[in-house]
Amino acid sequence: MVTELQFGLPQRNNVMKYGNRNLRNRITADFTFTVRSEPLPAELRPVWRISLLLLMLHRVGRAGSMPLKKAHLVCSGASNHESRERLLRLLEGNRHLGDVPLRIDPSLNRAIEYAIAEKLISAHVRSETCVLQLEPGGLALASQIIADTDCMVEEQAFAEALRGQRVTNDRVEQLLNWEATL
Repeated sequence: MVTELQFGLPQRNNVMKYGNRNLRNRITADFTFTVRSEPLPAELRPVWRISLLLLMLHRVGRAGSMPLKKAHLVCSGASNHESRERLLRLLEGNRHLGDVPLRIDPSLNRAIEYAIAEKLISAHVRSETCVLQLEPGGLALASQIIADTDCMVEEQAFAEALRGQRVTNDRVEQLLNWEATL
Protein backbone atom coordinates (compact mmCIF):
# COMPACT_ATOMS: atom_id res chain seq x y z
CA MET A 1 0.00 0.00 0.00
CA VAL A 2 1.42 3.35 -1.05
CA THR A 3 0.54 6.43 0.93
CA GLU A 4 1.42 9.87 -0.38
CA LEU A 5 1.70 12.98 1.67
CA GLN A 6 1.84 16.15 -0.34
CA PHE A 7 3.15 19.35 1.06
CA GLY A 8 2.52 22.63 -0.67
CA LEU A 9 3.92 25.99 0.20
CA PRO A 10 0.82 27.21 2.08
CA GLN A 11 0.84 24.11 4.33
CA ARG A 12 4.55 24.24 4.99
CA ASN A 13 4.41 26.27 8.17
CA ASN A 14 1.97 23.85 9.83
CA VAL A 15 3.64 20.63 8.69
CA MET A 16 7.20 21.62 9.46
CA LYS A 17 6.41 23.59 12.58
CA TYR A 18 9.03 21.88 14.71
CA GLY A 19 11.69 21.38 12.03
CA ASN A 20 14.82 23.32 11.35
CA ARG A 21 13.62 26.86 10.57
CA ASN A 22 16.54 27.68 8.28
CA LEU A 23 15.93 24.55 6.21
CA ARG A 24 12.19 25.19 6.11
CA ASN A 25 12.72 28.67 4.72
CA ARG A 26 15.05 27.40 1.98
CA ILE A 27 12.49 24.98 0.50
CA THR A 28 10.65 26.86 -2.21
CA ALA A 29 9.00 24.06 -4.20
CA ASP A 30 6.19 21.63 -3.49
CA PHE A 31 7.34 18.09 -2.64
CA THR A 32 5.83 14.66 -2.09
CA PHE A 33 6.75 11.89 0.34
CA THR A 34 5.92 8.39 -0.82
CA VAL A 35 5.74 5.81 1.96
CA ARG A 36 6.44 2.30 0.68
CA SER A 37 6.26 -0.92 2.59
CA GLU A 38 9.25 -2.69 1.07
CA PRO A 39 11.07 -4.78 3.64
CA LEU A 40 14.77 -5.45 3.31
CA PRO A 41 15.28 -8.89 1.72
CA ALA A 42 16.42 -11.52 4.23
CA GLU A 43 19.70 -12.21 2.44
CA LEU A 44 20.77 -8.60 3.01
CA ARG A 45 20.06 -8.56 6.73
CA PRO A 46 23.13 -8.89 8.98
CA VAL A 47 21.31 -11.25 11.37
CA TRP A 48 20.56 -13.64 8.49
CA ARG A 49 24.17 -13.48 7.29
CA ILE A 50 25.51 -14.18 10.79
CA SER A 51 23.11 -17.11 11.20
CA LEU A 52 24.08 -18.46 7.78
CA LEU A 53 27.77 -18.12 8.58
CA LEU A 54 27.36 -19.97 11.88
CA LEU A 55 25.34 -22.71 10.19
CA MET A 56 27.94 -23.17 7.44
CA LEU A 57 30.83 -23.16 9.90
CA HIS A 58 29.09 -25.83 11.96
CA ARG A 59 27.85 -28.04 9.10
CA VAL A 60 30.33 -27.51 6.26
CA GLY A 61 33.46 -26.46 8.12
CA ARG A 62 35.98 -28.87 9.51
CA ALA A 63 35.72 -28.94 13.32
CA GLY A 64 33.80 -25.67 13.24
CA SER A 65 36.35 -23.77 11.18
CA MET A 66 36.89 -22.82 7.56
CA PRO A 67 39.04 -20.44 5.54
CA LEU A 68 37.57 -17.06 4.67
CA LYS A 69 37.54 -17.91 0.94
CA LYS A 70 35.50 -21.04 1.59
CA ALA A 71 33.12 -19.06 3.81
CA HIS A 72 32.56 -16.58 0.98
CA LEU A 73 32.03 -19.42 -1.51
CA VAL A 74 29.46 -21.34 0.52
CA CYS A 75 27.64 -18.26 1.84
CA SER A 76 27.38 -16.64 -1.60
CA GLY A 77 26.17 -19.99 -2.91
CA ALA A 78 23.46 -20.10 -0.25
CA SER A 79 22.00 -16.67 -1.03
CA ASN A 80 19.24 -17.90 -3.40
CA HIS A 81 17.96 -20.99 -5.20
CA GLU A 82 19.89 -20.33 -8.43
CA SER A 83 23.15 -19.80 -6.56
CA ARG A 84 22.66 -23.02 -4.61
CA GLU A 85 22.07 -25.03 -7.77
CA ARG A 86 25.04 -23.40 -9.53
CA LEU A 87 27.50 -24.11 -6.70
CA LEU A 88 26.38 -27.73 -6.37
CA ARG A 89 26.73 -28.15 -10.15
CA LEU A 90 30.21 -26.58 -10.08
CA LEU A 91 31.30 -28.88 -7.28
CA GLU A 92 30.17 -31.86 -9.36
CA GLY A 93 32.44 -30.64 -12.17
CA ASN A 94 29.68 -29.39 -14.45
CA ARG A 95 30.81 -25.86 -15.28
CA HIS A 96 29.44 -23.48 -17.90
CA LEU A 97 31.35 -20.56 -19.36
CA GLY A 98 28.99 -18.01 -17.82
CA ASP A 99 29.35 -19.38 -14.28
CA VAL A 100 30.81 -17.13 -11.64
CA PRO A 101 31.43 -19.35 -8.62
CA LEU A 102 32.17 -16.69 -6.05
CA ARG A 103 30.85 -13.31 -5.16
CA ILE A 104 32.86 -11.48 -2.51
CA ASP A 105 30.04 -9.91 -0.57
CA PRO A 106 30.75 -6.91 1.66
CA SER A 107 27.68 -7.76 3.73
CA LEU A 108 29.28 -11.10 4.68
CA ASN A 109 32.45 -9.27 5.73
CA ARG A 110 30.30 -7.00 7.89
CA ALA A 111 28.50 -10.01 9.35
CA ILE A 112 31.88 -11.58 10.16
CA GLU A 113 32.93 -8.40 11.96
CA TYR A 114 29.69 -8.41 13.97
CA ALA A 115 30.06 -12.12 14.79
CA ILE A 116 33.62 -11.54 15.99
CA ALA A 117 32.49 -8.57 18.09
CA GLU A 118 29.73 -10.71 19.64
CA LYS A 119 32.29 -13.46 20.32
CA LEU A 120 30.37 -15.96 18.17
CA ILE A 121 33.41 -16.65 16.00
CA SER A 122 37.09 -15.82 15.97
CA ALA A 123 39.49 -15.19 13.10
CA HIS A 124 43.05 -16.49 13.00
CA VAL A 125 45.79 -16.49 10.41
CA ARG A 126 47.10 -19.96 9.56
CA SER A 127 49.55 -20.56 6.74
CA GLU A 128 48.86 -17.10 5.27
CA THR A 129 45.11 -17.82 5.23
CA CYS A 130 42.44 -16.23 7.37
CA VAL A 131 40.53 -19.00 9.15
CA LEU A 132 37.17 -18.48 10.88
CA GLN A 133 36.51 -20.58 13.97
CA LEU A 134 33.26 -21.11 15.86
CA GLU A 135 33.39 -20.01 19.48
CA PRO A 136 31.19 -21.66 22.17
CA GLY A 137 28.50 -18.97 21.84
CA GLY A 138 28.41 -19.40 18.06
CA LEU A 139 28.27 -23.17 18.39
CA ALA A 140 25.31 -22.89 20.77
CA LEU A 141 23.49 -20.57 18.37
CA ALA A 142 24.25 -22.81 15.37
CA SER A 143 22.94 -25.80 17.33
CA GLN A 144 19.72 -23.91 18.09
CA ILE A 145 19.28 -23.09 14.39
CA ILE A 146 19.76 -26.75 13.47
CA ALA A 147 17.43 -27.96 16.23
CA ASP A 148 14.60 -25.72 15.02
CA THR A 149 13.02 -27.55 12.07
CA ASP A 150 11.36 -24.37 10.79
CA CYS A 151 14.47 -22.18 10.86
CA MET A 152 16.55 -21.71 7.69
CA VAL A 153 15.18 -24.89 6.12
CA GLU A 154 16.58 -24.32 2.62
CA GLU A 155 19.95 -23.23 3.97
CA GLN A 156 20.16 -26.30 6.21
CA ALA A 157 19.37 -28.59 3.27
CA PHE A 158 22.04 -26.80 1.21
CA ALA A 159 24.58 -27.21 4.03
CA GLU A 160 23.83 -30.94 4.13
CA ALA A 161 24.26 -31.16 0.36
CA LEU A 162 27.61 -29.37 0.62
CA ARG A 163 28.62 -31.66 3.46
CA GLY A 164 28.05 -34.62 1.14
CA GLN A 165 30.13 -32.96 -1.59
CA ARG A 166 33.20 -32.83 0.66
CA VAL A 167 34.08 -29.22 -0.18
CA THR A 168 37.83 -29.34 0.34
CA ASN A 169 40.13 -26.34 0.44
CA ASP A 170 41.83 -27.60 -2.73
CA ARG A 171 38.46 -27.75 -4.51
CA VAL A 172 37.66 -24.21 -3.36
CA GLU A 173 41.00 -23.00 -4.76
CA GLN A 174 40.29 -24.78 -8.05
CA LEU A 175 36.92 -23.08 -8.34
CA LEU A 176 38.36 -19.69 -7.47
CA ASN A 177 41.20 -20.08 -9.96
CA TRP A 178 38.92 -21.48 -12.69
CA GLU A 179 40.94 -24.69 -12.82
CA ALA A 180 37.87 -26.87 -13.31
CA THR A 181 37.59 -28.40 -16.77
CA LEU A 182 34.78 -27.48 -19.14
